[in-house]
Amino acid sequence: DGKRITIEEFGRMFEAWEGWHFQFKILDHCDDDA
Repeated sequence: DGKRITIEEFGRMFEAWEGWHFQFKILDHCDDDA
């Protein structure tokens, strides 16, 4: 099953998603202050 994701790959994906989500929250907060 080549679709299996290792813990390491999942960790990297989650870190990337968290970073994107964090930036999105900052942008959204700036819009609220504007």
